[in-house]
Amino acid sequence: MWLTKDINIIKSMHDVFGLKQSVFSILAIFSFSLLSSIWLLFIGWDFFSELTLWKTIIALVVILDINAGLIANFTKGTNDFYQNNPKNRWVFISIHIHILIVAWLFEIENYAAVIISWAATILVASMINMLKNSAWVSLHRIVAAMCLGLGLILIMSLNWSNLLLQIVVMLFYIKVAYSFSVNHYE
Repeated sequence: MWLTKDINIIKSMHDVFGLKQSVFSILAIFSFSLLSSIWLLFIGWDFFSELTLWKTIIALVVILDINAGLIANFTKGTNDFYQNNPKNRWVFISIHIHILIVAWLFEIENYAAVIISWAATILVASMINMLKNSAWVSLHRIVAAMCLGLGLILIMSLNWSNLLLQIVVMLFYIKVAYSFSVNHYE
């Protein structure tokens, strides 16, 4: 079936899709990213309409990236690429400042919730990444699932002045702390 066929990914996109990716996976990544971002634009329209055009565009691009990565990191192609390139995994974790950028663009009043959420995300992603290369490797999925639940509880319990940003932060947390950090395929 053509949907399950793997296609070779161009080198400049290996960090996003891996070396090979199924047609279905690519369609799923783009579909989820586009549909979820449109939905967030729709539910946050009152908020987006108050931003300047350039801030809206950059915020939407960053949100599209978060949503695409959430799905891409669950795919075999992306998972295998990072399993075979541990240095790239650390670079990926270290460059993820997406929610800090979105919070800045949104000009939110309460940065504490964003900074706590971002720090928790990076801490959990780093911890899970280290577990995969230790004697605890067999437990990394369970620890990651526990951290996923605890992190979402933390994010939901913080004082958010903006529901849209809270949703984006939760998607970011799932993307980096769970979707990316866990080895989903043996």
